[in-house]
Amino acid sequence: LKASKDMKIDGVIHFSNWGCRQSAGPINAFGKILEENGLPFINIDGDCIDKTSYTPGQYSTRIEGFIERIERSKLITKISKVGTTG
Repeated sequence: LKASKDMKIDGVIHFSNWGCRQSAGPINAFGKILEENGLPFINIDGDCIDKTSYTPGQYSTRIEGFIERIERSKLITKISKVGTTG
């Protein structure tokens, strides 16, 4: 969390390989911690070996929605700062 604040990260995108239980197991807890601390998080599940499981439209839609969420969050933060300085 400290590094994300120091680096001014807007959000985290995590790719979780279907076959890798080591990284997939704790990812929900990791995402929850980030979200609770105001850092948007998305987990993208996929298979980096089998191209037939890849659907570009689905991934694009999820990432576009995530970016919109970050932009909306930044706008709300900006508006709330303006409201407190006036």
